[in-house]
Amino acid sequence: MTAASHDIGEQLIALLPNMRRFALSLTRVPDLADDLVQQACERALANAASFQADTRFDAWMFRIIRNLWIDRLRRVKTAGPTDDIGEGGDIVGQDGNSTVEARLTLVTVSEAIDRLSEEQRDVHRLNIAAFTSATALERGNN
Repeated sequence: MTAASHDIGEQLIALLPNMRRFALSLTRVPDLADDLVQQACERALANAASFQADTRFDAWMFRIIRNLWIDRLRRVKTAGPTDDIGEGGDIVGQDGNSTVEARLTLVTVSEAIDRLSEEQRDVHRLNIAAFTSATALERGNN
């Protein structure tokens, strides 16, 4: 750790309550404010060499917090809505297991039909065609 980052570390510790209050005034959510302060501290330590000694440290930190907040607002605005996947219990769709089982059954039946003689295959195809037509008619009448 360089002398500059050590000095900044001490100043960060002293300024933490003020940074948290400022972040809380921006976010109005304590957890989000804490995250914002943590990101600001990380950014300040990573860019300690760019801090100019003749400027006010608190103003530099508040600017970092404000810029991070603006970046977050822009990111949320352009990202669009997000949904929690845990709340999607009423999602309509097919059960994946039943779909896979139906496809495996179809493959097994198709292979069994292919092993039959030509005459027996024709009989089964006629039965399947009749069943399909009857099912379509029933669905059309409902």
